[in-house]
Amino acid sequence: MEFRSFRNHDVPVIAELWNSAELGRGAVIMHGTDELDFFVLSQPHFDRHGLILAFVDGQPAGFVHAGFGVGSNRASVDSTTGVICALVVHPAFRGRGIGRALVQQAEGYLLSHGAQVLLAGPADPFNPYWSGLYGGSEASGFLESDVLAKPFFTSLGYRPQSMIGVFQRVIGQRDPINVRLMRVRRSTELRLLDDPVPRDFWTLTNRGRLETARLGLVLKKQDLPVGWVTICGLDMYSSKWQQRAIGLHGIHVAPEHRRQGYGQALLCDVSKQLKDDQVDLMEAHANMEDPAAMAVLISSGFQLIDTGIVYRKA
Repeated sequence: MEFRSFRNHDVPVIAELWNSAELGRGAVIMHGTDELDFFVLSQPHFDRHGLILAFVDGQPAGFVHAGFGVGSNRASVDSTTGVICALVVHPAFRGRGIGRALVQQAEGYLLSHGAQVLLAGPADPFNPYWSGLYGGSEASGFLESDVLAKPFFTSLGYRPQSMIGVFQRVIGQRDPINVRLMRVRRSTELRLLDDPVPRDFWTLTNRGRLETARLGLVLKKQDLPVGWVTICGLDMYSSKWQQRAIGLHGIHVAPEHRRQGYGQALLCDVSKQLKDDQVDLMEAHANMEDPAAMAVLISSGFQLIDTGIVYRKA
């Protein structure tokens, strides 16, 4: 068994390992090497020493990718928190301790660069790599639909730190029927707003690589947005899901307008707009410790279809 850091000619090897790993619904199918180049290798903070490959008798057996989160100013990498962003072992080489050895290699890399906290599963603000390729609309740890992840990381001393619900709504399903939604819709309309992506370094290097638009629910008489959401294309998942999907980020309702049905109206109107654009599905994530966020999604016709878990080394 041999381990070494990434080299440029490893790109097709990593793509092949990824596709062969039998990952779940949250992992895209790579049709070449462009996806890896665009979403991972071209990140300005990419360090080849954090991307480690394993070989058995010269044959590629797996890889692990580790990196660091961002500081509170979201302007520079903070090496005090390290995260394992991806771990893949080819099915033909499983059961030989390769995954465990790869994690040890990754931990050694993170600790040698000053990490004081070790996480497994990328999620903002500890999501340096693989956003756009794993997780769906955003990175949310390792998904439970990848059934090997949880028992593997818990066996290595990692414990769940946070859980993120993955919610989806089928475009074209009936909207909820209630008087409040009808009243809100009479006084509002959905509009395209300016400046879809926050201009901080971390958002631009992750979500900024996706096509985005910002939609707002606007009070007609006052010409005032009361709620807004950023949508991003998920065409990378089309071959896996066999559906055209849109991801939702940053669902927000102004504090003075909360609990009045504006959040539900915003999401239902976005769904109606996407139907006209031939979209089949929309997806949003919510922290499982945020009941208000989950409630507005469920009331708008979303269903919980998966859960992402971020693990922390004890």
